[in-house]
Amino acid sequence: MFSFFGWGKKVEQPIPKKCLRFPTALKSCRKANKGSEGNCKTLELGMLLCLAETYVPEAHRKHEKCVHNLYANRDFNAPNTCAQYEEDMKKSLKKLGLFPLKI
Repeated sequence: MFSFFGWGKKVEQPIPKKCLRFPTALKSCRKANKGSEGNCKTLELGMLLCLAETYVPEAHRKHEKCVHNLYANRDFNAPNTCAQYEEDMKKSLKKLGLFPLKI
């Protein structure tokens, strides 16, 4: 079991095995980058995607489709194009009490 904290209530959820590396890596990254937590953005997104794939698969699929379209169209200069889908995943996880992550 892994504890997630969100909206002031503690929710016990099993963390998928494929996601187990992220909490430790994020904790280490944040510790090493005190004051520059933005350096851990890739790990945070990885954790978000991993959790979303398990707990909110529809939101995850929409984000995956957006990213796929960016690469298919070779539109690499539009990095924030899929940001709305990331926000949708966060909102969906928040409703389940799985976001924000307190690691």
